[in-house]
Amino acid sequence: MLNSPSAIGMRRSFGFGDWLGLATTGHVLAARQSPEIAPFFLQRTPHSWDQAGKAGRDSIRDTVEIVRSSGYSQAWGADADGLDSIEAIYQASASGYTWLSLDVSSSVGSDADLLDESALRERVAVLEAEGAFEGFDWKEYYIGRFFSVGHRINPLQFDEEDLMRAAVKYARATLLAEKWALEASRGCAGRPFEIEISVAGAAAVTTPLDHLFLALELQRRGIPGLIALGLHYEGQFIPGIDFQGDAKKFEDRLKIHVGIAKFAGPYKLSFHHAADKFALYPVIGRLCGNMLHLKTASTSYLEALRVVARTDGPLFAEIANFSRSRINDPALMSRTLLTGHQLAVLPPARDGEDEDTYLDHLTGRQLLAATGPVVLSEGVSSGGHSFRNRLRETVSRRGDLYAEILERHFLRHFSLLNAG
Repeated sequence: MLNSPSAIGMRRSFGFGDWLGLATTGHVLAARQSPEIAPFFLQRTPHSWDQAGKAGRDSIRDTVEIVRSSGYSQAWGADADGLDSIEAIYQASASGYTWLSLDVSSSVGSDADLLDESALRERVAVLEAEGAFEGFDWKEYYIGRFFSVGHRINPLQFDEEDLMRAAVKYARATLLAEKWALEASRGCAGRPFEIEISVAGAAAVTTPLDHLFLALELQRRGIPGLIALGLHYEGQFIPGIDFQGDAKKFEDRLKIHVGIAKFAGPYKLSFHHAADKFALYPVIGRLCGNMLHLKTASTSYLEALRVVARTDGPLFAEIANFSRSRINDPALMSRTLLTGHQLAVLPPARDGEDEDTYLDHLTGRQLLAATGPVVLSEGVSSGGHSFRNRLRETVSRRGDLYAEILERHFLRHFSLLNAG
């Protein structure tokens, strides 16, 4: 029986985030019915380790115990997500996480597509002076070459401008990825590990040529344990709601991304904020096959609020109205597609009557997902208790209901992924 987390390899996989630290039982129930998908029962960022009241090693120990008591017997992983510093990488490595997601988004030159030719050349000259391509005739390698990345996909080709834009976007990110991956490898010495390189948090969309450049540069640098790339895909991946964008354009681009991942890998394509993207799942499942990893987080928190709505209406109303009070916070609202008008007409929550308004419609669900971290870190109930503690107490009392809701919710995810 595989009770401890392990490296998963090139199997289709799915990450379960858990802001409250109470969702694993429901996640296990869903995963047990979908053996073709390898679960990550632990997916936690450095910022959420303390937020959940557990350090990395304690989180793994607690998750192992729940998985063991459930009788789950298949391989599962533990994802240290959003690692953005050497300190976080050391902590995750020492704690026993099996998948280290190195977030190099801050090093992406997201303004590359806005630069004129003169500015591009200046930025490229700086990269060359910094040694980004030391010992490598990179322009000779890339420009004019045809890269055949798949059947029925036109070969990809860089002209000089394409290449310069891709380099300005991603050259520094590949240097940082190499540095961090070597540190992760040292920290995990003697045990299996897998590495994801993520640029999903950068502002710039990853075009096929960008992806090809990024992948080939990572390949050239020999990133140890590389299993996945997290790209910034076409369209809007907003936490808690379905895909917002041109689904046909997304599909056309994804075909090319999959071809690149096969050509330069193979490795998985990792999708961040991928919960509840029901419109895309059949397409993603069909095109990616086993070269797929999905990450979810806020959706398990939202389904915990559904438990609260059904069992403690006054508490749900307090939380919803606290979230509603933050609608003028631009940092929070930037995580949504909501307009001021939409938020202004969202009615105040009432005791136990607002599950549908706040959890089943785009406006309320986006609002609750975007404000969840603030609810859990700052929110205080009318009785002077933190919302985090009240939520944990309420959901813990109805752990059976929470597990049932999560099982049904994630089985919908899996059935649509497999439908492709």
